Amino acid sequence: TGYDKSELLGKTLRILQGPDTDREMLADLKHTIAQGKPYTGRTINYKKNGEPYYVEWQISAVTNDFGEITHYLSIQRDITHDVEQRNNLRYQAAIIDSASEGFISVDYDLNVLTWNKGAAQMLGVEPEDAIGLNLHEVIDDYELKISSLVGQVVKSGEASETGIGLIDIRNE
Repeated sequence: TGYDKSELLGKTLRILQGPDTDREMLADLKHTIAQGKPYTGRTINYKKNGEPYYVEWQISAVTNDFGEITHYLSIQRDITHDVEQRNNLRYQAAIIDSASEGFISVDYDLNVLTWNKGAAQMLGVEPEDAIGLNLHEVIDDYELKISSLVGQVVKSGEASETGIGLIDIRNE
């Protein structure tokens, strides 16, 4: 956060809040922990220099021997990278989905992971009817030959002269 330990000791977490901090989430947090229940939530907090960051909070009440709440333990994790990565994936998915070219992604067993509108138009099968099924179950005999070629390329990891473009996303 950019704060020194001495600047935070004795302060509340309000020091990290700012204009885009989710006020509804804060109200829910206060209500939940006041009942002694643990709370997990996400919002935007701010570094000392004013830069926003996404944070995930896990807060639990600490009680004494009589069950009375004496303190709260808060563990916060900066999830900015995760949120930005998820937003980038959504953006890329929107581009792929809106493309007029057919785009289908499958796993190594040819189970359909994505199926865009272009593929639906080309093959006459809507995404909700294809995703989760094996490619062999989704397309007819004519296209089955193409899926066999795709399967060979996916399993071998090598390109062929089929005119089928593949992106290898394996982490090797």
